[in-house]
Amino acid sequence: MAALLILVPLLGLLILNLPVKQVMRKAAFPFACLIFIIQITIAVLESPHLFMIPINLLNPFFQVDFSLDYLSFVMLLCIGIVSLSSLIVARYTIHNEDKRFNFFNLLVLASIGMNGMVMVKDIFSLYVFLEAASLASFIMIAFHRNKEALEGSFKYFILSATATSLMLTAIALLFLASGGTGFSEVHNAFVQNPKSVFLLLSMGIFLAGALIKSGVFPFHWWVPDAYSTAPHATSILLAGIVTKIGGVYVLMRVMLSVFGPIPQANHILLILGILSVVTGALAALGQTDFKRLLSYSSISQIGYIILGLASGSTLGLVGAVFHFFNHATFKSLLFTNAAAVETQTGIRDLDQLSGLASRMPITGATSVIGMLSITLRSGKQAFIVMR
Repeated sequence: MAALLILVPLLGLLILNLPVKQVMRKAAFPFACLIFIIQITIAVLESPHLFMIPINLLNPFFQVDFSLDYLSFVMLLCIGIVSLSSLIVARYTIHNEDKRFNFFNLLVLASIGMNGMVMVKDIFSLYVFLEAASLASFIMIAFHRNKEALEGSFKYFILSATATSLMLTAIALLFLASGGTGFSEVHNAFVQNPKSVFLLLSMGIFLAGALIKSGVFPFHWWVPDAYSTAPHATSILLAGIVTKIGGVYVLMRVMLSVFGPIPQANHILLILGILSVVTGALAALGQTDFKRLLSYSSISQIGYIILGLASGSTLGLVGAVFHFFNHATFKSLLFTNAAAVETQTGIRDLDQLSGLASRMPITGATSVIGMLSITLRSGKQAFIVMR
């Protein structure tokens, strides 16, 4: 049943791109809405025990084992909520019908990649689905093909390609050491040889790639350009879920299911988490551009999630997962409000936006709620907007 979250959207994409343009373009928005609403419903109502049976897809040519646990269900819920928000914003901010249809296709493709990442149980399949989501993200950032968006997409591409090379190299080394790429196989290799330099080197290389994907310090410099220059709907998707699934979730999953508790790795994550919290918060202090402010805030907030993971305790992990969900929802809300403000006023410079609450009361109220969840600077700017 878990494979249906991959196969149904994929089949839908194939049907939508049949050469019956007028009909399919009208069907794209309700189809995508239905897909994401079903995913949210499954994540809220279903039990993980119904999805624990591994499923071999396209056997014997290509085997992928799908199964879900409670962490996977939280991730699926986040993906569904943020993707639905991005879809609705795209419906009202991308006015060209052809471009809007193309964006819907890319959004569903990105969701397929993210769904696959949270359901697979081997490290190579995790990499394959990660690249599918990343590829769609590159295109969505540069969707309008202006200079700033192309620059942001190129920076993301360069860092992502570097991360890809590191992760693929690590997977090859882990395969040589363990004889397989399944989570359990690699984990058993670490249990049997916990002090193996070869295994520890492989783990370090893989974690470095995942940290680049996460956008934590010192690999954070692509985040503000990618988030702020992308179309509004893409910014929501990137900040809300893509970076966190492609980086933070990967860190969570491999630390829990593959590498196990390794104090040295936790110490490194602890240091990087603290540096990300401080760097993101300080950088946000100097921003007046609404989207760049939110982008730097995301770096800081991801640092908090990394800190929870690095604690190595059950309570810390629970806190990390909770803030993962919290950040996905309120940051999507704030980027949605940034889209509303720029659409209505034509600007996003916070110093020029005071007094908007009387003209946009819903946006003003929800912005205050979202901004009070993050930095002091954001709270100050919310006061300026509401004044």
